[in-house]
Amino acid sequence: MSIQPARITRQTALEAARALIGTTYASTQDAETSFNGWTLIARCFGGKALTFAPGWGPRERSIALNTFLGRGMAPITLAQAKPGDVLVFNMGRDGFHAAILSDVSGPEPKMISCQHGRAVSESWVGKFWTDKLVGVFTTAPRASTANDNALTNEAA
Repeated sequence: MSIQPARITRQTALEAARALIGTTYASTQDAETSFNGWTLIARCFGGKALTFAPGWGPRERSIALNTFLGRGMAPITLAQAKPGDVLVFNMGRDGFHAAILSDVSGPEPKMISCQHGRAVSESWVGKFWTDKLVGVFTTAPRASTANDNALTNEAA
């Protein structure tokens, strides 16, 4: 995935996601014409996504999550997340689904995502999604914690 999230703010990612609302999902083997949840995330963070075959195995899923972490994204909890952060869901044998958190002010958070057979849209992050949530990532700098310092000291 060709993304550089460390260079993009939450606000910029959210504005990009909102601008893509209505874009139609397209599953093709051509990166130029394919548009899915991963394409949405890549475009929000200034890049292009690779096309992925359905049914990723655990190894491919691990690589995808590590790609986010390795590109300047820090893992956080949903309670810490703010609009513009990335949500990652495990959809079982269908692989991962990714979305941009868009609102945290209502009774439930909202997200912008692109689901198979639908256009990019904004929806609630309800129980269906939170049961599948496996990662929340932010581009915002993460405050150092006592655990981070302990790990750093152990490695030295």
